[in-house]
Amino acid sequence: MNAFEILEETNNIYIKYHTEQLKRLLIAEKFKYSDGLPGKYRNELSNSVGVYHFFKDEGNDPITSLYIGESESLRKRLLQHFQPSHEHALISNIASKEDKDRDAVKQCLCDQEVYFQWLILEETDLIWTECFCKAILKPKYTKA
Repeated sequence: MNAFEILEETNNIYIKYHTEQLKRLLIAEKFKYSDGLPGKYRNELSNSVGVYHFFKDEGNDPITSLYIGESESLRKRLLQHFQPSHEHALISNIASKEDKDRDAVKQCLCDQEVYFQWLILEETDLIWTECFCKAILKPKYTKA
């Protein structure tokens, strides 16, 4: 096997692996944005590493991906996405891109069929899985 063939085989293994991670994220339980982070998961997520996904699902296929991120503390990071004052979160990204007030953006997210979900991962999988999910789903409001 030459170097090119080894590289191609390695890439195929990584693509298959991250495709499976993406599938796991997309079939994970979804929660309505307007309901916030469910209390029963707050302890579990406080020390959990993973990727998360905010999306609009109005019953049509496919969904509209809004934001994908990763965190070494899912609980802390997810909670930031519900605070209009947080600079690096879904609300502020939408407000900036759409030139709208942050409180109005939050109300709009609550009024629409916006959901979020997450996938707990090993820390070594975090960055690559996030990058792969962004490349495939192309979230509208995730900054590079």
